[in-house]
Amino acid sequence: MSRERPNIITPFNDRQRFKDLIQEVINDTTIFTHIPDSISLNGDLFTLVLQNKKFVFEEIKVDIESDYVDVYFQGLKVSNNIYSVTEGELNIEITFTEGIASIPELITVDSFSVKGKIVDR
Repeated sequence: MSRERPNIITPFNDRQRFKDLIQEVINDTTIFTHIPDSISLNGDLFTLVLQNKKFVFEEIKVDIESDYVDVYFQGLKVSNNIYSVTEGELNIEITFTEGIASIPELITVDSFSVKGKIVDR
């Protein structure tokens, strides 16, 4: 028993336009990884700064910024209910609302990574 060949209809018959469409889909789903440019410590709470970065939102932004990023601390994903994300004119700031390290003074910027639809301005 042979399978039927799918009947896929494209609205155009131009290879370059098809390639551009595929590239656009890939770009829309790409997640980028960033190391914060700086971290600051207020008591035992960290603030991460991604300088000269912005979010790439879909057509309509319907969620809060923290839904667009995943923060990793020493390789482990941090729950998104212990930080808030704000996008300023030039930077993206991630501010923790709970302590995440027993000795926060020893933590370096390389201990964090941020994944999301974030690109350079």
